[in-house]
Parts: sequence; structure tokens; C-alpha cells
Amino acid sequence: MNICYSMAKPDYAFSIVDVFEIKRDTISLTFQDDRTTRLKSPDDILRREADYAQSWYANITADMFG
Repeated sequence: MNICYSMAKPDYAFSIVDVFEIKRDTISLTFQDDRTTRLKSPDDILRREADYAQSWYANITADMFG
């Protein structure tokens, strides 16, 4: 699984989620999650993504360095 959160502005972010499968020497995309932010998402969705991305970052850094 690959999850990427991108902050475009402090209150504007988007995410991309894909699931990959590894078989022997090949890696293939097996599932595109519905969690990926749509291109024309409303502002409230983009703000929610920004809140989630900032929360994720805070939790990861606390786990790594706390």
C-alpha cells in the first residue's frame, strides 16, 4: 500500500492511495482506493484532508522521535 498526503496550503491538502501486489519480480497495481481525493473536491473535504495530513505527521514524528 502506498499513501501520499500532499499539503498545497495550510488548509488545502489531498491524498492518493494505491495498493500494489508483488509477485516474484513484478509489482502491479491491484486496487485504487476510493480514499484518493477527487480533483474537484469541495473546500470542506480539502480542509479535512489538511487536518488529517497534519495529524498523521504529528503522530509519525512523535512515534519516531518521542
